[in-house]
Amino acid sequence: MTWAHLSIDLPLFLIRVVIVSFFSIGFIQFFQRLWNKAFDKKDISQNKRWTARILLTLITAGLGTLIHLDAMFFIHNNSAIIYHNWALFILILPLLFGGFSKIETGIQILALIEIWYMHHATNFFQVVPLVAFVIFLAATIVLKIYHKKIMKNWGIGTLSAIFISSIFWFTVPKQSMGMTFTLEWKIQAVILYTLMITFVLGYWIRQYQEDQRKRQLERLADYERGIEHNSYADHQTELQKMFSDAKQSKTNLSFATFDLDNMKLINNRFGRLAGNEVLSGVSRMMKQILNNSNLEYQLFLTSGEEYNIVFPNNEVETVLPIVKACWQGIRKSEFAYNDRNISVTTSVGLTTIHSEDTTVNNIYKRADDALLRSKQYGRDTITLDKKLYQVFKNRLKNYLTIVTLPKISMMYLKLNQVCIITNFFFEHTILTKNVGFFLTTSKSPYGCRLPY
Repeated sequence: MTWAHLSIDLPLFLIRVVIVSFFSIGFIQFFQRLWNKAFDKKDISQNKRWTARILLTLITAGLGTLIHLDAMFFIHNNSAIIYHNWALFILILPLLFGGFSKIETGIQILALIEIWYMHHATNFFQVVPLVAFVIFLAATIVLKIYHKKIMKNWGIGTLSAIFISSIFWFTVPKQSMGMTFTLEWKIQAVILYTLMITFVLGYWIRQYQEDQRKRQLERLADYERGIEHNSYADHQTELQKMFSDAKQSKTNLSFATFDLDNMKLINNRFGRLAGNEVLSGVSRMMKQILNNSNLEYQLFLTSGEEYNIVFPNNEVETVLPIVKACWQGIRKSEFAYNDRNISVTTSVGLTTIHSEDTTVNNIYKRADDALLRSKQYGRDTITLDKKLYQVFKNRLKNYLTIVTLPKISMMYLKLNQVCIITNFFFEHTILTKNVGFFLTTSKSPYGCRLPY
């Protein structure tokens, strides 16, 4: 084939680009549906997940190899380039998706190695093809590691396609797969693969963005329905029933209230959807910890950023490790939203039923007062009734400077986003940054009060 032939066959070449692009778009949609079933959907059985994973391996490593072998044995003209590029695309595609085990990834890479060897069998151990093979393997590993960025960035994806197809095709020997590969054929193969990936990636990125917007709206709707269904009235009714049962049977009842710190700042900085994503992530994580504890519990979302957990038939010493696990889990987690990882902490108030309690409001008020003490101490703290139970001490090392001062009378101070907190019963002044501060002339034993 000559350059003149290439220009004459340009309409045929463009038709091939359209054909392979439409095939690839259809394939990636089918692949995405299977992948969602295997790794993303929540309401699906484990057997169906594994069935989907097996199918993913079959339609990539299996189908890619089959298309390649079919072209190798039965097609020996330049049309074979279409099928070999299809096979290459199908085998590389799963590397751009996460979730696969090491065994599944190993099968995918072995299939790519097999295809490479079949194309380069006659020159495989020559220096240039061997070096190219090592670079090709390294490129596939890079694809696997940075698959999220590549799948969301059209430019990076296109450059990756040019790089990988160039390494693959320009090192193919002149005689390969029953055909004579001229330079013009190799150039056509690289252009065909690159254009195919360019069109497919552009389409997929657009679909991905639309799916993300749809999911965000669904999560927002689910979250708001959750608040509606966890209304204050319903919460009070259930809590009153559990309180009455505990009083009647003279059993224990522990109560914890979690309030996420600085959620207003998160909503203002990242948007309400980001805040809802954090709230949803916190709910999922807390449910997982609570379920693993094997304790009887009820979890309520009582407001935009507050969770109440009721532990019937459990004394406070039993639930303390679970409450601490939830507190630690929240503060150690990062919640992903639009390529950002958002961290959040929580303040906790904890109490248990007392013999002198006459209504559920007695418990609720003690927990709320304990929560207030946690907030006043500087957030990210657990308070059991009037006793400070747990504070993250590294926070003081990393974010606060502690200086010892004599007891001083309360006064109001505010200076350029630097907070001085004095506690009436503590001989410490804690300086924090990036937080507004209040000191009060009140003689409250709780010391100064921070804005939530």
